[in-house]
Amino acid sequence: MYISFVSFVVRAIKSLLTRAAVSAEQLHANHAIIAHYAGHRWCDATERALNEELIGRGSWLGNRFESQNDLR
Repeated sequence: MYISFVSFVVRAIKSLLTRAAVSAEQLHANHAIIAHYAGHRWCDATERALNEELIGRGSWLGNRFESQNDLR
């Protein structure tokens, strides 16, 4: 019983660290995207492109529709 509890705790810690690493990578990617658009003149097209890169790429729904369109 003790071994199974320790195993559970180790898996939970490993999962937590993996999620933290993925979150940090995503945060770094978002900063790179924002820095890219910092030099552009701000207009509706720039805002749409920025939103698409920040939100559309990482959303489950957006990725699902992209993968369905790629199959066609």
